[in-house]
Amino acid sequence: MASSRKFCSNCAFCLDQTFTFCPKCGELINTTASTKAQNTTKPSSSIKFSLPSFASFKTKKESDRQSSFHHRSNSKKRKIQEKEVTIQVGVMDDDDMTIKRGETIPLKITSTATAQAILEAAVKKHAAFNKRFDHEREHSLVFKDGSKVTVIPGIDPEESFTLKRYKEESGFGYSRIAFYLFPVLVRNVVDELRATLAELADDEISVSSGDDNSDELPPVNWMKNGSSTEQSTCSTHTCTKGGQATSK
Repeated sequence: MASSRKFCSNCAFCLDQTFTFCPKCGELINTTASTKAQNTTKPSSSIKFSLPSFASFKTKKESDRQSSFHHRSNSKKRKIQEKEVTIQVGVMDDDDMTIKRGETIPLKITSTATAQAILEAAVKKHAAFNKRFDHEREHSLVFKDGSKVTVIPGIDPEESFTLKRYKEESGFGYSRIAFYLFPVLVRNVVDELRATLAELADDEISVSSGDDNSDELPPVNWMKNGSSTEQSTCSTHTCTKGGQATSK
């Protein structure tokens, strides 16, 4: 009898072989059994699923991680090299090479900028925001002492100027770095005038303090010689005076 008994698949109620429905939950006995059997057999016969090997999975994940890591590091490095910084650019007077007060303005530029790039950006910024700036004249970029910005000072051998390298060598922060615009033509004229005046001063000193008389003109003695010769000639010849011949 134990073998003839069966149980409801829904509520586990003990059923008789003649029951078609479960007297407790009302579940259809035969339909339930056939449906359950079909549902359990369908996935195993129709769906095929296979997992990749651990070695292939590990290799794929490692390649994905490395490619993503290199991409991020390159982008971060590029951002550091090309970041935008702020420096100060003023104007220097063309008369006595003094800094003009109230004409120093901030300039935003990349940290890898060269001297020519800073010069062009500074002239453009001053022309737009400094009404006293003469943008029609040619300017050069100089340090505070008046020397032209071409190389990084204090480095042997010489190295072409870049803002980032100048910041590293000087130790100043970008906000403390300052350059100045100086008119090129006026500066050249001033230098030429100073050189000419120096040469003239040297010539005057050499003429006034020189002891060599070789460059001086010899004394004028020809007039004395001429008069004595004339007197001697007159003494040897007779002269006519008042229509009478006289001898000396």
